[in-house]
Amino acid sequence: MIVTCPACATGHETSVDAPASSGRLLHCPACGHRWLPAAASVGAEHAVTLLPRHDAPVIEMPEPPQHDGMEAQGETDTEAEERARRAAEALARQALARERDRRRKVARKRAERIRWSALAVMLAALSFVVWRYPDQTVRLLPGMAHAYALAGVDVQTTGIDIREVDTAQILAPDGQVVLSVSGRIANVSVRDVRAPGLEFRLLDGKGRVLHSWKLPMTGGKVLPAGRAASFMTRVARPPQDARKVEVRLLKRS
Repeated sequence: MIVTCPACATGHETSVDAPASSGRLLHCPACGHRWLPAAASVGAEHAVTLLPRHDAPVIEMPEPPQHDGMEAQGETDTEAEERARRAAEALARQALARERDRRRKVARKRAERIRWSALAVMLAALSFVVWRYPDQTVRLLPGMAHAYALAGVDVQTTGIDIREVDTAQILAPDGQVVLSVSGRIANVSVRDVRAPGLEFRLLDGKGRVLHSWKLPMTGGKVLPAGRAASFMTRVARPPQDARKVEVRLLKRS
């Protein structure tokens, strides 16, 4: 039952039945007041005020529920929420920093791969040019002549280019087969040069030399820069196994 203190109006919940006839006093812990409750069976119109006796027993009312603890609990929850919010923000900042670091590392690796790929392409292109155009390479980089020699590549450094090589077989009046080789030599340098002699080789299907001969340039003929000159030579009874004609420049002594 709920008992209300007549002095401070504080309600107390108690299971003690304390009618006025029992003569027991009720004590309010909130204000310290003691009173003798009226009997529940007495009507309002017949209620009388009973004065407590000094030797009457006292019933202690339970402490009213405190709200201070709830307020303190509310403050603790607020602080906890604030701490949780700050912790979440810190974690978010750390995650963002880690993501930025990861992206920077990925970008650096991608840029490094691009640089290495570009370098590989440049080296491949340079290697192709060096291997495909040895004569032009040596003219631009004379020091490469030794490297070509070590690799077994014949390079001419005179600025002369052999072009339009053509072969034909001719039947002589005496019934012999004559091989005719013709072509042009061009001065691809920027200065006039003396036309070099030529060496001709007949090769079989495996690249072996079957026959060779030379055609020296007589008279010290000078070939101007950018100009070309024709040549032609013949050989009687060429080897039947010959499959290829190779024309090379003679080295000047």
